Amino acid sequence: MADARSSSYISIYIFIAALIGAVVGTLFGTIFDGMISGRRTLAVLSAIAAIVADYLVRRYASGAVPNLSLGARSETPSPPLLFVIFVMALAGGLATHDLGLVFNVMAGPVLGGFSGLFATLMAAILVVLQEDERRRVERDSPGAGTKRTTRSPRT
Repeated sequence: MADARSSSYISIYIFIAALIGAVVGTLFGTIFDGMISGRRTLAVLSAIAAIVADYLVRRYASGAVPNLSLGARSETPSPPLLFVIFVMALAGGLATHDLGLVFNVMAGPVLGGFSGLFATLMAAILVVLQEDERRRVERDSPGAGTKRTTRSPRT
């Protein structure tokens, strides 16, 4: 289980990721509102732009503030991770488009902002779960941290 300090970094990271996603999605939606006529396409592309921006911020901020970026490595994402990121962007964009239809709000900045928000929230949760799993494996692996020894009973 994570300690209180780690939990506060997780909360801050998720907040920053959501903020980045909303801002980048809104900017993308505003800029490309007149150029992209398909609202679904605009929503999905806004989500992809937001996830990419969040990844770049996390990648380059990890050197300055490693705890806030949850120890993000500066490696290139693996193909399975890229596939999951694409699925999250697709899910975030399509969910936002459908919500826009329900509430009759199809403006580019609104669709883009919510698409970026939804997609980066899903990505942030994935990053938190992945980092938690990595820390758990490192902690539980033999030879990690402290050396465990067992004493044999004296005969």
